[in-house]
Amino acid sequence: MAELLAQIRDQRPFETRYEGVEQIFHLLKSLNDLVRLCSELKHAFPFDEYATVDALPVIEVEFSHLKNATDSPGRFTLLDTPGPNEFKQPHLKKMLRDQLRKASAVLAVFDYTQLKSEADVRSELKTIAKNFDGRMYALVNKFDQKTKNSDDRETVKKIVSSELMDGLIAESHVFPVSSFHGYLANHARHQLALHGKIDPNEPWVEDFARKAFGEFWEDRIHDPAEVKKGADLLWKNSGLPAPLAEVIVVAHQNAARLALQSTSRKLLDQADN
Repeated sequence: MAELLAQIRDQRPFETRYEGVEQIFHLLKSLNDLVRLCSELKHAFPFDEYATVDALPVIEVEFSHLKNATDSPGRFTLLDTPGPNEFKQPHLKKMLRDQLRKASAVLAVFDYTQLKSEADVRSELKTIAKNFDGRMYALVNKFDQKTKNSDDRETVKKIVSSELMDGLIAESHVFPVSSFHGYLANHARHQLALHGKIDPNEPWVEDFARKAFGEFWEDRIHDPAEVKKGADLLWKNSGLPAPLAEVIVVAHQNAARLALQSTSRKLLDQADN
């Protein structure tokens, strides 16, 4: 962190805008390191300065799954909050609850391999779910690690809805998914759209090919038609099309109504306080 410390001593502020993957990554890493640096120097990080969503760093990208959607009067923003398992840090707990009060919907992410192990996390999620009646959803990630002896899709939905969340999240709002499969499939489709083929020498390609084609992938990876077919199937099997259609696209189409509902909730909170 010496470079960051030198920047602080020289009073060189961060830029207001960064473009490109490398610059954005460097900024986010530096902001994370600032928190660690404060801890090392026994200096309190000014979390109160980030009490409003407008003060948080924002990454603007084209969300490809909405690019052909009809025009909407609203903006679609994903806020990646601290997880409930980070609640041992009081400042994060306060920040999380403050940001959730401003959200139109909440998407909780569970780990398929550890579904029944974190009681304190479930307790916190139940508290959140009570304030988001009908607007809380669950992604159960790493579903690609399912074996023939582990819980299937319908069983997982029942476990999350009934056992873990006491019915506070409907079964229809629980989506077993594989973000890894989704990432590989989307990466392949993106490369095909840009270049008409994928480069077998890129480090992610073997992971994609083994998931899409199995052990005998090397002969098929050079055929763009085969790659597209494999990517489309892998994307479908990732489970992500369902939450995209039923949560993200629906929220986008109803942005105006959701914004009014959100504002009404804030006014009620203010009145109560």
